[in-house]
Amino acid sequence: MYFIYTFLLFYYISNHNHYRFENIKNFNKNFTNFINLEDKIFLDQKTIKLVNYYKQVSEKDSCVTNISYDMGAITYLLKKPSCTKYWSSWLTSPIATQKDYIRQLRKNQPKYILLISTHKFDGLDVPSRKFDGLEINERIELIHAYILSNYKKYDQVDGYIILEKR
Repeated sequence: MYFIYTFLLFYYISNHNHYRFENIKNFNKNFTNFINLEDKIFLDQKTIKLVNYYKQVSEKDSCVTNISYDMGAITYLLKKPSCTKYWSSWLTSPIATQKDYIRQLRKNQPKYILLISTHKFDGLDVPSRKFDGLEINERIELIHAYILSNYKKYDQVDGYIILEKR
């Protein structure tokens, strides 16, 4: 029993700043301050660099298209809607859904697309990223084929390829 009391005492001493009454009293203010922090506070430098560059490149696009397993929040970070109703392209693996995704891309015609790929694209090897054992280009083959035939490489940033409409 002595061990439990000693453990609880040391735990409280090491964390006493977290349990102050002022923190409870100022919860609303602290919460509001936290919510209003800039996005970059929560992002690593690599992501900030990518978001800033892609924002500059796609400035005239009214929407964002992201073909990757990550960066699902790019639409939020750029303060633009997705060019399709699918905020995350990798969720569109059924054939009918991929066809719908392509129809929406044709309709909205984004000039730039953010792509993470697993094969050579214009001589560029991009790191492999798998989810459930599938690469993004294996999961959404129709979409991948569509963008590769209608877009060309514009630039590369930290493993991402920015594609430009042909």
